[in-house]
Amino acid sequence: MLYKFINAITGQNTSDIGHGLDSQTSTINEYDFQLPNGLVVTLADTPGFNDYTSDGGGKSDLVILKEIGEFLKKKYDEKRKFSGILYLHNICEPKIGSSLQRQMAMFKKLCGDDPLKNVVVVTTFWDGTESLEGGIQTETELKTKDKFFKGLVEGGSKFIRHGLYSQDEQPEDPEFQQPLSIVIDLLSLDPVFVEMQKELAQGKAVEETSAAAELYRELQELKRQHKRDVSELNTKIEDIKLANARDRELRETLEEKQRNLTAEMAQNNSDLRNAMVTWKKQIETDAKRHSLELEAIRRNEFKGDLDLLKIMHEKEIMECRFQIRSLMDGDSTADYRRDHLEKTTEDLKAVVCSLSLALEKSRETHEKEVVERLQFMGEFKKLRASAERWADEEKRLSRGWEEARSALERVKSELTCALSKHEQVTAELKDSQKTVVMVNSQLKDVHATKEKLLEDLEEARSKVTQLNKELAASRKSQEGLASKLSGQSHVDVELENVTSELASCKRQNVQMESQLSKTKSELAAASSNSSLLQKAESDLALAKADLLVARKQLSQGKHILPLLDASPNLKLPVNSVPLSFPIQPYRFIKNVVVKSFTGTALEDGYVTEMGGHSANINNGFGGEAVYLYPRYTFDNREAISKFSLRLQDESDKSKTDLAKGCPKPFRYLDSDRNPNFANITAISLLRSSSSQSVPEGWDGMFDLNKSRGSEFLYLVWRRMPTSVTTILPHRFVKDIVVEFFSTKEAVKPGYLEEKSNLSSDINEGFGGDYRVYLYPKYTLLYDEAISGLSLILKDNRDSSKTDLAIGAPGKFRYLDIERDSDIDATKICNVMLLRSKQRAGLPEGWDGMFDLNRSRGTEFLYLVWKESP
Repeated sequence: MLYKFINAITGQNTSDIGHGLDSQTSTINEYDFQLPNGLVVTLADTPGFNDYTSDGGGKSDLVILKEIGEFLKKKYDEKRKFSGILYLHNICEPKIGSSLQRQMAMFKKLCGDDPLKNVVVVTTFWDGTESLEGGIQTETELKTKDKFFKGLVEGGSKFIRHGLYSQDEQPEDPEFQQPLSIVIDLLSLDPVFVEMQKELAQGKAVEETSAAAELYRELQELKRQHKRDVSELNTKIEDIKLANARDRELRETLEEKQRNLTAEMAQNNSDLRNAMVTWKKQIETDAKRHSLELEAIRRNEFKGDLDLLKIMHEKEIMECRFQIRSLMDGDSTADYRRDHLEKTTEDLKAVVCSLSLALEKSRETHEKEVVERLQFMGEFKKLRASAERWADEEKRLSRGWEEARSALERVKSELTCALSKHEQVTAELKDSQKTVVMVNSQLKDVHATKEKLLEDLEEARSKVTQLNKELAASRKSQEGLASKLSGQSHVDVELENVTSELASCKRQNVQMESQLSKTKSELAAASSNSSLLQKAESDLALAKADLLVARKQLSQGKHILPLLDASPNLKLPVNSVPLSFPIQPYRFIKNVVVKSFTGTALEDGYVTEMGGHSANINNGFGGEAVYLYPRYTFDNREAISKFSLRLQDESDKSKTDLAKGCPKPFRYLDSDRNPNFANITAISLLRSSSSQSVPEGWDGMFDLNKSRGSEFLYLVWRRMPTSVTTILPHRFVKDIVVEFFSTKEAVKPGYLEEKSNLSSDINEGFGGDYRVYLYPKYTLLYDEAISGLSLILKDNRDSSKTDLAIGAPGKFRYLDIERDSDIDATKICNVMLLRSKQRAGLPEGWDGMFDLNRSRGTEFLYLVWKESP
């Protein structure tokens, strides 16, 4: 924007001012142009603060302030005042932070209160705003906030709007002006000296001015912030140590409980086995005794029956005998019968008595057996209840053991993570301590070297002053020569004198340059790594520049218009504010995803057909609708350089069939990274009823409908020009947005994909009503990048964040994003998901990870990230 702004004023080609990603204005450039009224105007383009480049170079704010101070002092000595100062600011700047606040503070100190009325703030890029109202709202915010432009408004500064509009699009608002009209308005103001010029004229060094004091104040604040960060880091280390101690005590407690439970279970198992053995023996003994008693009862009963049979047999024998005798002797029948009856009665009495005794004994035995059987049943019931109780106790102890073991595993996992973080923090602290020691050592050397350099600089400046005087004398001689030339007399003699004087000046310049080179070599030998020494080296460069400037003859009587631009469009790396201008980095094709759809469902972002025809690969063949979705990258190392079509009869489950739903063969699109071919930057489709050649402006193509026997459908691609040399822009992760969806069809594309093409749903396997996905946002700006990621578990909802487990039971789970504004901070440049059934180690080439499923008790889902070099 700046080079176009200056071109519009001067009518010159100043494209080398800087329109790339880095700040290009490393020195103060002056551009002269003449107005229609004959007035000569000079535009002075100065480097801005925070002048860092993508390779880590650039100048410090102090060096830039010294350059501006030397320029202002020189103009003050020449009695040349400033008609106005232009400050350009990008109205589309996405973030306005501490960098602009610091610049405003130094800018106001540099100008002073009274010269602020000669300042014009030009807000640029109005043609790039989403709406005029949005730009006006941003401008109002800048004007009304103390930390931005409110001080300039109060000091009488004027605000002008500018954009690259065509004549038809130019807003009618009078606040929109062309660059030349802005300059012409400034020339109507009373020229002034700025505050820094006045302070330098009083004999102050640049370091002693108000602007430098503001810069030093900011540096002191940064030092205090560093001390606070170190203190917070030490506090975190102590907290981690206390947490480790608590975890150790908890682990020892759990181990002690585990040992006690194990011993108690072993004792209970032993008692249970002993009780079962005793119970079994008792049952066997009682069974044997009961069997013997039953056998005895049966024997007694058998004996009684046998005796009864004997008696009955004897009775029958006696009756037979009696009958025989009665037949033989009829008189003695009555006596015999009587005797027989008496004997039989006695025998029956004896038998009845014996049976009564046996019955009594049997009754007693039976009662005793019943009592013992009841006792046995009671003991049996008690043993069975005891066995059931011991079985329940064993189950309870088993559950307790499993819970204890699970808790121990969780504690071990958390302890491992805590130890890992502790080791990482300890390593970082050690590195910080080493860096502090090294810097302190270098500072001691720098202070010693700086004293010597200051002496050398003073000597160099005195010689420069002497040289300026000699050059002034040389100019007078040249003026005299010109007057003599007009008289056409003694030309040769005067020319020889002038040539001799110029040769003398040249010899002195060579000597001074040799002296400065020697001093520079001594400085490089002192330390090549110290940033403070680099600043001192820049001071030597300033002295050398003084010598070069002294060799030029400066024109007189011209207006000077310094141009300070604090409005870059892109910043690399952090806080790279002044004079960085945008170029569009090459975007490459990283991959082409094939997706199929049924019905009317279709995602945006597919490859279109050049002539507006259908982009469905299966158009005219039936089956499902198949579309190609390109994936892009700014890193040419990830780019593909070749496409090919693969036809086969077997299905490839890792890819989507281009002819899905149609008869065989299967058709697959393959891509490759081939160093023999230039990387592919764009693709398109070309549908035609006849064979076609590669369209103009494209580099290659092939027919996706090969062997299908219908119209041609070409995949066309364009490669990066071989004449272009690319510098890899470093892409950083700017943010990770958590979004949830109620159905699979509602999921938006662009979510963070799982490494092995497994599910990327954070809630996968945990129920709930929603699917949760992570959407990474990228940036090329170092200061917008995130520096750390972590997982936070809470019992209460955080309304400022989206729950990773929304709709699922358990604690609230939030993704915490860290941002470190330190210029040396490590930034995250890539992320991915890694799902695993078992605990996994850090993948090769990646720098950190943590488990998003921590404490959920199922498979692992790691968020893995890669840090910038």
